[in-house]
Amino acid sequence: MQFHDLKPILVAFVILISISFTSAQSNFLSTGGFLFANDSNLSDPNGKAAVDENELELFAASRMLSTSSSTMIPVELNHFEVEVISKQEVMVRWMTSLEIENDFFEIEKSEDGVNWYAIGEMNGKGTNFEHATYMFIDKHPKLGRSFYRIKQVNFDQDYAFSNAAYVNIHTDDFQIFPNPTRDKIFLFVGHYSKDLKFEIRDIIGNIHFKGDLTSIETEINVSNLIQGTYLLQIVSEDGHYRKPMVFVKTK
Repeated sequence: MQFHDLKPILVAFVILISISFTSAQSNFLSTGGFLFANDSNLSDPNGKAAVDENELELFAASRMLSTSSSTMIPVELNHFEVEVISKQEVMVRWMTSLEIENDFFEIEKSEDGVNWYAIGEMNGKGTNFEHATYMFIDKHPKLGRSFYRIKQVNFDQDYAFSNAAYVNIHTDDFQIFPNPTRDKIFLFVGHYSKDLKFEIRDIIGNIHFKGDLTSIETEINVSNLIQGTYLLQIVSEDGHYRKPMVFVKTK
């Protein structure tokens, strides 16, 4: 005879079930907490068994890509998007339809889709059976392509990742004035970011000046340059974005 320990949580028709078998006839090879409801089929999230007794239905509890353990994390993420809402902001938005023991979400970012870092956190709703919408604003987007994803963390520190989504921020809002110039140029940047730098090269590639853009308007003294044509490049710190512009130095 086999015994099942059923522990109700919050709502009468939803239970967390912990099953452990010692019978050689059983195909369940793992133990742990799984989420079930209704009156259909019971199945192991590891795909190793199906049980007719009690005929309970397993929630497809997560559309996350990967988890920190073999235990299914019961958060249903049914919408995730990123959108450029201005040249200075990117909106990260996601929706859940089910959360069980959900501690928090961590918003992660990457410039190459491989190396990720956290840019913010939002509290989860613990246990919630209603639709919930979350929104995070990245106030420091970078020029070029940026990837975003959501890391969902349970109270027991199990976690899972969403699919990655990306935005591509382009801008032509760079101006050099005056051009041609005798002694200095002003570089106007419509999309200012702290990670932007500039380089000034001659026609054979030698670097004559380089520095950081400190504001939307940067003054550069070019009086020591000889007469000729020069390439000014706006470069992101990671090198993924380059914007070339040409100016002429006169006598």
